[in-house]
Amino acid sequence: GDFMLHYQPQVNLRTGRISAVEALLRWPHPRLGLVPPLEFLPLAQEAGLMKSLTAWVLEQALVQCAAWRLSGRDLTVSVNVSTTDLLDPGFASFVRRLLERHSLPAAALIIEITETTIIGDFEACKLVIAELRVLGLGVSIDDFGAGFTSLAHLASLAVSELKLDRTFITGLVFGEPGRD
Repeated sequence: GDFMLHYQPQVNLRTGRISAVEALLRWPHPRLGLVPPLEFLPLAQEAGLMKSLTAWVLEQALVQCAAWRLSGRDLTVSVNVSTTDLLDPGFASFVRRLLERHSLPAAALIIEITETTIIGDFEACKLVIAELRVLGLGVSIDDFGAGFTSLAHLASLAVSELKLDRTFITGLVFGEPGRD
């Protein structure tokens, strides 16, 4: 019960309005301060707690999304999931039941997975992504460009969004020579 979600807004550059948010898990520790997920998620994974942690994050994010929508803010919420979660045989139906419980359309949720998740078991991930898309959910690949997924692989995935890794585009922004 000590975790909390922060929401990072995603702004539509054409309208200047917030159109979506990404749920970011944080642990406000009484002695250590705000502990970032890179420090506690590996421990949760090792202890076999990722499934319950992801369920909690999805539940909280959808509760908040439903509240925003009831107040007139038609936002979409993105939630990161691990390979363990994504490849769980009941994951898609679990997400569908959560959306129904909160009276949200599937399009209100985007499942984010990292490029390294896909590399681990490409064919299995491809099937789950397709299943989520059939339900109407968005699927985003986060940190694209940090791994080794080729554009040919990307073309065969039914993803709705691609988030480029910072290291992939930093040189473009700051004009590093030799980058195109």
